[in-house]
Amino acid sequence: MTLTELSSPDELASFKAANANALICYSATWCGPCRASKPQLEALAAEYAAAGGVVRVAIAYEHNLGESVQADNVRAFPTYALFVGGTEKGRVEGANFDQIRQMVGAAGCEKAIPGVGHSLGGGGEAPLSPGAAREARLAKLGAPPAPAPAPVPAAAAPAPAPAEDSKPDTSKDVEMKDASDAPAAADADVSMADAEDKKEDNAAAGAAKADAEEEKEVEMVDPTESL
Repeated sequence: MTLTELSSPDELASFKAANANALICYSATWCGPCRASKPQLEALAAEYAAAGGVVRVAIAYEHNLGESVQADNVRAFPTYALFVGGTEKGRVEGANFDQIRQMVGAAGCEKAIPGVGHSLGGGGEAPLSPGAAREARLAKLGAPPAPAPAPVPAAAAPAPAPAEDSKPDTSKDVEMKDASDAPAAADADVSMADAEDKKEDNAAAGAAKADAEEEKEVEMVDPTESL
């Protein structure tokens, strides 16, 4: 198996000591980017193994390492650390395999791998991995490269709950205002009805008075006038 899984701090220390060039992936089982990028890590380990095994690749999970994670100053997952002769030469936080390759090349590890980098006797470009070849094709087409998954903090604090909306409820005020306007409108309607009834009463009283006056005139006519 080209990707070695380390299950304890002692195995981690032994792996660093036994390999001149050791690439360690600090990972976590609960980390989404770690799980998503593990196939790429396995492919990279196989590539280095096929090139002579000058760089050995291993993965160590934080639940197996305990306090060793803090001792190695791991602040995010995944973190890729390169150890040369037992000394850390660089690290990459996040699943950015282009940066991992650059880190390995900058440390001089790839110079000893046949077919990788430039030989001492002449030039020649290093063969690209499938992922790097795809990025090169996208660059020629003018398409932006795919972003690397963001690293997950080792101790992420929960996001604060959103504050509740403090906007005052005005529906009650509106309903109370409408209720207070209703009696005033009803009083106006009653007043107008009273005025109409009084007007009708006055008209009836006037008609009755006119009838009484007419009857009085009839009674006062002399009955002998017809003789």
